Amino acid sequence: VYQPKGTIPVTEVRDDPKLDPDFPQVDPKEKFPETSFPAVHFVPGQFPHETAATVGEYTLQGPQLDTLKTVKGQYAHFAFDPDAKQWYGLKHSVFALDLKQQTATELPLGMDVPEFSHACGLAFDTKRKRVVVATLGGEGFLYAYSVEDQKWSVLASLNNLDLNNLCYSPHHDAYFSMALDYDGNSHTIPALIRLNAAGAVTSRDRLVGPFVDGMFGDRHRGGGVQLLPLGEQLVLISSSSGYDPNDGSRSDPATFIFHVDPKLGFARLSWKSTSNKAKLKSPAVNDGDSSRTEPSERRTPVRVSTLPSVPNTTSPSAEPKTAVKKDGVFELRFHGPYFPGNTRIGQSNGSWGEFTLTGPDLNTLRPMPKGIVRMAFDAEKKQFYGLDHQNVFQVDLVKQTTTELEIGTDAPQLSWPAGITFDSKRRRLLVLGSGLIYQCDVDKEHKWSVLREVHRHWAHGRGLVYEPQSDALFLLSQSFGGQMDYTLTRLDNEGAAVKTKTLAGPEFAGLFGRSPADSNSQLIAVDGKLILLAYPSERGEAQTPARSSMFLYDPKTDRVQMTWEK
Repeated sequence: VYQPKGTIPVTEVRDDPKLDPDFPQVDPKEKFPETSFPAVHFVPGQFPHETAATVGEYTLQGPQLDTLKTVKGQYAHFAFDPDAKQWYGLKHSVFALDLKQQTATELPLGMDVPEFSHACGLAFDTKRKRVVVATLGGEGFLYAYSVEDQKWSVLASLNNLDLNNLCYSPHHDAYFSMALDYDGNSHTIPALIRLNAAGAVTSRDRLVGPFVDGMFGDRHRGGGVQLLPLGEQLVLISSSSGYDPNDGSRSDPATFIFHVDPKLGFARLSWKSTSNKAKLKSPAVNDGDSSRTEPSERRTPVRVSTLPSVPNTTSPSAEPKTAVKKDGVFELRFHGPYFPGNTRIGQSNGSWGEFTLTGPDLNTLRPMPKGIVRMAFDAEKKQFYGLDHQNVFQVDLVKQTTTELEIGTDAPQLSWPAGITFDSKRRRLLVLGSGLIYQCDVDKEHKWSVLREVHRHWAHGRGLVYEPQSDALFLLSQSFGGQMDYTLTRLDNEGAAVKTKTLAGPEFAGLFGRSPADSNSQLIAVDGKLILLAYPSERGEAQTPARSSMFLYDPKTDRVQMTWEK
């Protein structure tokens, strides 16, 4: 045992609330609305499989014990239809629960959809009167059960997005889920994921609040994480039995209730039921600074489109919309890809929908098939084409399917595809690869050839688009040296360079990474102008949230301006 001689001087005392053994502290009751909502109350047993669930009314200060009703059986997730006063439970299948008779009626999947694999979330969509289930198996899927038709369908693929729970918010007409990110130091940070009615991921933002390691992710420890709608806000309830299956150790059960503002991404702790012995590790707090400031001072709201719209019920398109007059000014409307925050390679979760220069109209987004990161559209035949990071495909957005267009032996093998566009005048599909521009005659058995070998400085391509008004191609590229330089080059219809525009400024820094896989960027032509959508992919263990941007380029004036950022 080391015994130092003399005394050890204390030169500094940290007044940090995170060091308080009572952390996290509950905010004053006066800061929260007086309201109630249906929720699940988990009562832990000695082991996880002995956990009992009761359902009833909650306030933001905890369960109303006299309203709780017993649920017979073990269910991992619950959902509630407020109009029919009907509870649903999820385990290997979904069951309609009769709390008075203590019976459960299974909602059979039938033969039209595959069986659930690792179901992980359950919600009730009050607008469409349907039960929605999220699964983890394979690439993950959203299933929907129509209460009226009593029939299941597959709503969308989750493209390897792992969800822990699911809820439907009538105010936002959207689904929400919570997932866990990592900060690079093995600490978890809760992230709020939003999906529209079609199942397209529209945002993924890390939550700010008094969180600590061990609060979430206890699906296998006899508890659960519930996300519930509450007007414009959400309620996040996390319960844990305290049992750790890894080493068999046990700590006191803990339950936390958070009032969440999805717009600001800020959570306040409204209630907790735990003791100081609970197995929680406070160093991983995602609380910004240690001061208890207002949400508006702690996080800038995400700038997204606020266009009035209705859910997309028509076939997806890609044709530029006619300019719409709004407040006396004509605004551009167009279709393009959208990728939510924290885009990772292999987990793109891309969607296709309508945009203005102020961002995407979230209600119009439809999921793109798994792996597709760039698309082009043949307006005459209403046919989509798409790229992943290796190949070219025909894409069916409605059926969520792809058919590979093999290049064959008539052209060199495609390497690092970075751009795709459709030349409507010559009826050809154009693809930018590493060092080459490929062309495919879509009306002649999809025969491929090389249009042109690109200039050596364009080898690191990042986008390609055909602009019909000028009958020209535009190629986005970057070169490496002392610093990354970005250029936009105008080509004639044979691929010969006509004019080059350098894209300079701090707003372009880090947008495209070092390979086409590092950024899901796309050029779009609309009304004689070009739109550049840039979605950098996060890299590394820390999963740093990426910055998405939109730029408008007018070839006539040679002017570039940023119009949207998230």
